[in-house]
Amino acid sequence: MHSWSDGVNEATDFPVGDVNHLPYIDYYTSVGFSQQEAEDFYYFTINAAPAADIHWMTESEISEYGILKP
Repeated sequence: MHSWSDGVNEATDFPVGDVNHLPYIDYYTSVGFSQQEAEDFYYFTINAAPAADIHWMTESEISEYGILKP
């Protein structure tokens, strides 16, 4: 996982709560995350690695963010 870029700006260039983040947060809520879980996971992902890099989640992170829900 990693941040996104529009070719000029990265997600982290926009402040928390900016409208540019909403499509991503809305997606997470549409697949079953609560609003808080969606926001927590989304902001974690965009801060974990820039758009040109990647962050491989640890088992602890996968558990913390409920990625493998039963």
